[in-house]
Amino acid sequence: MFINNLRSLNQRNTTYADHRNSNSSSDIILTECLLERLPFLKTLIVYSKLIATCKYDLTFLNVVLNSMIRNLITEETGFRYEAVIRQFATGLYILGGRTAYEFIRLNIPAFLPSVQIIQAYIAASDNHLTEGQFNYEGVVNYFNLNQTQLGFVAEDATSVVPKVMYDTTSNTFIGFSLPLDSNGMPILNSYSTDSFTRLEEWYTNVPRATLLN
Repeated sequence: MFINNLRSLNQRNTTYADHRNSNSSSDIILTECLLERLPFLKTLIVYSKLIATCKYDLTFLNVVLNSMIRNLITEETGFRYEAVIRQFATGLYILGGRTAYEFIRLNIPAFLPSVQIIQAYIAASDNHLTEGQFNYEGVVNYFNLNQTQLGFVAEDATSVVPKVMYDTTSNTFIGFSLPLDSNGMPILNSYSTDSFTRLEEWYTNVPRATLLN
């Protein structure tokens, strides 16, 4: 989805740039006095010329700059963010953690949505992971989006502290080692119960997972 949105935005920006090039009468003239008072405008002018010849894809950077400037001239309660920025912010929050996210957000005003918005965005998305479930459909969609026909699979495992947690979405207890079916595939939702006695029995007899992969 993130890559697809970038492609769409890139096409939109290319069309806009072509329109601007064919209609030079709409150019804005900046006075020398204004440039002296606001020197960053010179940098923006150089940047605008660089876009057409730069070997790097500046689509996302263009969206970020436009969003930041638009938000800075409005009240904070009226800040708006493109979908691609919300997706980038979500990835940053997940990979970097809350502390890193808030550090960047506080030091670059109007760039990132609040933590509460990101948490709500994650909760509303259809990305819930079910223990032991293989997301074949998601892999196929990713391959189709990127026009990929070959993939490589590698298995890795990370040591974790054995513990059991209750997952409200699937109504199951997560952390016990899942049993396998005749094909060697994990049996989903094996540890779902409303009985405290049953849960106590699992704690006594079922080994808890020590590896995460």
